[in-house]
Amino acid sequence: VVAICLAATSCTVVACGDDGAPLRDCLLWMDQRAAAESDEILRLGDGDAALNVNAQGKGPISAEWMLPKALWLKKHERDIYDAASVICECQDWLNHKCTGKWVAGGCNVATRWHCDGKAACEEVVEGRFGGRPSELLSRCGLEALEEKWPRTCVAMGQPAGTLTKAAAAHLGLKENTPVSQGGADAFVGLVGLGTATRGGVGVITGSSSLHLAVAPAPSKGPPKGAPGVWGPY
Repeated sequence: VVAICLAATSCTVVACGDDGAPLRDCLLWMDQRAAAESDEILRLGDGDAALNVNAQGKGPISAEWMLPKALWLKKHERDIYDAASVICECQDWLNHKCTGKWVAGGCNVATRWHCDGKAACEEVVEGRFGGRPSELLSRCGLEALEEKWPRTCVAMGQPAGTLTKAAAAHLGLKENTPVSQGGADAFVGLVGLGTATRGGVGVITGSSSLHLAVAPAPSKGPPKGAPGVWGPY
């Protein structure tokens, strides 16, 4: 085994203490308890550019995503929210278990965290990955969430770290085996389907259904979405 890469459901949210241990069970990706918070974020963020990925800002915002779940934690389990040093994706936690490093993933922050994925992977602002929806977070009372997110973000396929001695022993692999950044399961599926490079539409079905396509970015300005469609990212 020359390298490993992990894919996971998204957005499965984990709140961790200083030692990296979860403070509660994760909020599974399909958990809908934050439906009211989703509507609240859409209302409070009206006109914010970070909402353009939600059908040109008209919504809906999925209760499955990062901001609604974080806001739910703040409202309903404030002790957990305040005590959490890190609030991240399950994939980030799994990578941390492997490498000892907290690293967000470009795929997840673009599609589920309302970040600019390109800026998140290429820019650093005040010691944290760029492209964050800071104004939107402020409007929603989630300013503290920025400090709880991993400070580094890495694009899919790029190095996220290497296996620690403990992780290597647990997995039966060599210490320092490279760990590449993965992404959300459905988006990673586009690689296997071939639609990430050959064009066409990937149809992902199962516990949820998605129609996903990859297209060239515009030469000027941000990409434009379409009514009733999430994205582009």
